Amino acid sequence: MGGKIDNDINSGNGPFTFRMHGQNYHKIGSLLPVEGDLPRFAQLYVYDTAHEVQNRLNALAKGKNNELDEGILSGLIKMLDEYNDLAKVFRIARDRYESGSKEVFSIRLLKNKERGRQFDLPQGDEIAGLIVGDMFIPNSDRDIIVQPRKDKPQYISFLHPSYMSLQYPLLFPYGEQGYIEKTIPYSSEGNATKRSYVTMREYYAYQIHTRLTSPGTIVRSDRLFHQYVVDAYTAIEQERMDFYQFNQKKLRADLYNNVCDAIVQGDADSKKLGNRIILPSSFIGGSRYMVENYRDAMALCRWYGNLDLFITITANPKWEEVIDHIKMAGNENAYDRPNIECRVFKMKLEKLFKDLQDGVFFGPITADKEEDPEGFLLVEQQMMHGPCGPKCMDDNKCTKKFPRPYNDSTSISEAGYITYRRRFDETKFVMKGNTMLDNRYVVPHNLALLKKYKAHINVEWCSRSSAIKYLFKYITKGVDMATMKIEKQQTLDQNKGDKES
Repeated sequence: MGGKIDNDINSGNGPFTFRMHGQNYHKIGSLLPVEGDLPRFAQLYVYDTAHEVQNRLNALAKGKNNELDEGILSGLIKMLDEYNDLAKVFRIARDRYESGSKEVFSIRLLKNKERGRQFDLPQGDEIAGLIVGDMFIPNSDRDIIVQPRKDKPQYISFLHPSYMSLQYPLLFPYGEQGYIEKTIPYSSEGNATKRSYVTMREYYAYQIHTRLTSPGTIVRSDRLFHQYVVDAYTAIEQERMDFYQFNQKKLRADLYNNVCDAIVQGDADSKKLGNRIILPSSFIGGSRYMVENYRDAMALCRWYGNLDLFITITANPKWEEVIDHIKMAGNENAYDRPNIECRVFKMKLEKLFKDLQDGVFFGPITADKEEDPEGFLLVEQQMMHGPCGPKCMDDNKCTKKFPRPYNDSTSISEAGYITYRRRFDETKFVMKGNTMLDNRYVVPHNLALLKKYKAHINVEWCSRSSAIKYLFKYITKGVDMATMKIEKQQTLDQNKGDKES
């Protein structure tokens, strides 16, 4: 799996998170390692299989070999050899290699095999085959040809039906083929869409859906499920990017005159003009998406005036709906099923919108521990910032500017930032571990919202129109980024000539 996997985020202070930067891709190497190298990945099925268990242990990251059970590893190898059709093809290559045959052979992984019945198990000759001798086979450019020895691995297309089964053999123990474009038709009953076939997004959504009548291997794979979901998501996004690239006329991208825009900006050199790809405003996080939402918000402010509140809601893994589903589905905790947390969060968010539109909330409310023990407990659990960990600190200071100062009244700075009233009372505090948090650590909130949704809901007073653009940057800000410029470095002779002239 390509891309840069960020392991620093899992410092032990929170739930496991699989995060990756850069473009995702899959590669497959040759059948045999280069002379002097140890076998890795698919080579473990073919080369030096007499010591396969130890070779697989050696192929893992250092320091983790002692944590693995060799008996379990041997059992998994035996299972794949018996049932996985992709593994069987690699074992055939092993048999030819160990027999001393001098014939040149490769493995051909088929790409354009038409899908049969949805629930049929695959057959070995339908997904792969062994090529002996001539490598130049008609239409082989559409397949993956695994060469005997090759210095560099080759890319696997995200549209290849074996894309996932090669990467996750334990999730697809039979070597099942994955998504194949325009091969899974919709049911004729109740189909109101213009499309005739299932899309890639719908296919993966079907795979990660809980079904109590099926084994649910994918959704019960814990941390591997996180990686699989990210892998599927990047494949879906890549398919969308390809559609935008090859359907620019349908998106009416010709309305944006690249040459005129470049000349206005001063880029008169035609060699510096690239092939610009226009992303529609429906692409979340794109520049047109940001501009469109910002202008819509400005139009609303122009008609109705400045906004009053800035509300941020965060998912709560302890929601009753999430816990009930996790128990029913057979998972250990909510962090094993981020898709369920997302679905419940989406339902809660839509309900919150409806409540705000119907005017359910924001009446005058006062509460403390004696008068409202439920509200006090929810504030203690959800709305206290701290104690701060390493990721929250910068130069020994909290990046969120906690603890906030005590104030007798609310005030607004010239930049539009709010300093809320925080009354001093040394008798009112909560304990988070061994840390005492008083009124200076309370995140601004609305108690009625907090009681109904039982989640971290930050409510801020939006006093200036300049804060509105921040709303749309906030939800799509992503990870930290930097701009880099590459320039050609002058040689010593050129520098000398410049000085003399």
